[in-house]
Amino acid sequence: MSSSLTVDNIKSLPSPVAQTRRPSNAAQLSFAKRKEAQREEQATSLQSLMDGGHRLSSRSVSRPLPVDPTKESTKVKSQPTLAQSRSRYFEDAFQAGREVSSTKDRIRSEAVVMAEVYTNVIVGDEFNFIMDLSHQLSIRYQRPVSSIVVTLQHGACMLCGGSFDSAYTLSISGLPIEFAPTKNRRNAALLQKYMEESLGVLPHRGYLRFVPLSEENVARDGKTVASELAETQGLGDQHGVATTLQQKTSRRLIHVFTQVEIHQYQQHA
Repeated sequence: MSSSLTVDNIKSLPSPVAQTRRPSNAAQLSFAKRKEAQREEQATSLQSLMDGGHRLSSRSVSRPLPVDPTKESTKVKSQPTLAQSRSRYFEDAFQAGREVSSTKDRIRSEAVVMAEVYTNVIVGDEFNFIMDLSHQLSIRYQRPVSSIVVTLQHGACMLCGGSFDSAYTLSISGLPIEFAPTKNRRNAALLQKYMEESLGVLPHRGYLRFVPLSEENVARDGKTVASELAETQGLGDQHGVATTLQQKTSRRLIHVFTQVEIHQYQQHA
């Protein structure tokens, strides 16, 4: 068998040019058509992915998620504990005393504070002077203007310190709880400063007097402050009877709750 190639054999071999591959369909397409085909392919892939995700999300979940609030709502609420029952009992026990005390404080805080001004200065605008002084007293004694009374006598013949120069006297009366040494010092300085600005009278030409009046010696609306406080105490006593009955009921409930808790503990033990 000869290994040499003849001329005929060489001619029969395919030429390199004949082996050149034909361009594929993608190469034959124009650039614009190829881009359009790529976009269509991407859109098709995205749509299939979305359809698969929708099918996954629409699948029913048989068990609750870790943060599902319905899981917490399935827990059985326990009965009130003994500590909570005792807390409610003591709240009810002291509620009556607080209500009576607050009513007494309200009566005292709405008691009238009266100011009497006597001066030899002629006040041009009496109305505004009285209104301004009422607001000052309302702030100083922490009560509504409806609990302030102011009287004014001006242009009087008045001798003060051996002189007829401008001067005034100011008397403030109210319940004893409204007057104390420290409170009087502060109010004296502030009120005399106001009188200096309003009347033009220096503080050393003014005289202040704080007059405490007992609850039995102060009346309004046909009742003294002492009688109003006594009525409040009577209502408090009536309320105390109802509170005592409520306390007994609360004790019984506490006893029942305790027995129930002991019984439940013995069952679970």
